[in-house]
Amino acid sequence: MTVDSSHLADENRSEMQGEIHQGHDFESGMLMRVRAWTDVMGWLRLVRILRLSASPPAIGLVAAVYSVWNFAVVRFAPPGVIVMKSQYGDVSSLPRDLEALLLTVNPGSWWIMPGQQTGGLWLLVISWSLLIWTPVILILSRQGALLAADRSLESLPTVGSRSLRRTPSAWIASIVPSVCVLGFCFVILVSGWISRLDWLAIPMSVVICLATIPAGILLFGGCFAVPLSFAAIANESQPDPLDSLSRGYEAIYRRPLHLLIYLFVAFVLVTVAWAIAMGVAEFSAAVMEGTLSLAGVHPESIGRPYRLIFHLPIIVAITTLWGMIGGVYLLSRESTGEQQVEDLWSPLTHADPPLPVPESVPDSVAAPSVETTSAEA
Repeated sequence: MTVDSSHLADENRSEMQGEIHQGHDFESGMLMRVRAWTDVMGWLRLVRILRLSASPPAIGLVAAVYSVWNFAVVRFAPPGVIVMKSQYGDVSSLPRDLEALLLTVNPGSWWIMPGQQTGGLWLLVISWSLLIWTPVILILSRQGALLAADRSLESLPTVGSRSLRRTPSAWIASIVPSVCVLGFCFVILVSGWISRLDWLAIPMSVVICLATIPAGILLFGGCFAVPLSFAAIANESQPDPLDSLSRGYEAIYRRPLHLLIYLFVAFVLVTVAWAIAMGVAEFSAAVMEGTLSLAGVHPESIGRPYRLIFHLPIIVAITTLWGMIGGVYLLSRESTGEQQVEDLWSPLTHADPPLPVPESVPDSVAAPSVETTSAEA
């Protein structure tokens, strides 16, 4: 009886302890949910994208496209167009160079370009940049997103063929804001004509303001939304231009602080990649100059290879920049839609064919039954 009563007392005590609230253990709960530093500071994922700046296929692709693009832009663009001064060691020019490069792949930037009054030459520059850079942006933003999600890089032919198929969707996404702005411009134009009547000047001024503000929202947001829409088209299963563009606008207008933090970290990492490439270019130029001087080569004749070497820093910076767009997109998608960075779409791969199923054994050669075997025994 004593043993049974003590056993019942222990059971009652354990039940009472189970009913009593033990309090919240906030620290252990938080630490249990944190699996890695990237769960606390998501922007650390962008550091992985620096691997792309040392990828020979990526560097070679950007170098080839940059050479063709820069050849046409320098010769046929209006005055004041991009001059990549940061390639000559001027790190203070790097932000302006990268900003100008991003603006040339955004048709909405035509409204703030100084050359919009020069016969549409800026529009020609933007069209040329979109034509030649869009597939490269899709390729590198996909590779950057894979690195941010801690996955392996895809082969260049695989991601290149997919990016070429999705390039028209990216072109549509880039021109949608400008087309919408043209509609507001029509309203502003008609209101301006009507405002010539003195008694309608004040009402038309209100209409003009109401039409101008949405246009400004579209154009300013497009500076961020268009590059992010390229990353969405490259990394989502369905390359929907409107859905991709809305993701970009959502990032800048719903979570602007998050996006600015990610962009700041991305720019710092691009600057680091540029500085390393600049150091490589400096030492390479020193080796070239010293060796050729021993050969008795005239200093003026080495000017061309010298200039070619110093294109390496801006090429590395552009490669890293396009890759960072993919990582920034995944982080902004997580902050706006609570979709995990690891939840990254991957195309279906062709599985190996199943092994052949053996055919059924005919009844004539089937194994004897248990009853027949026992009878014979």
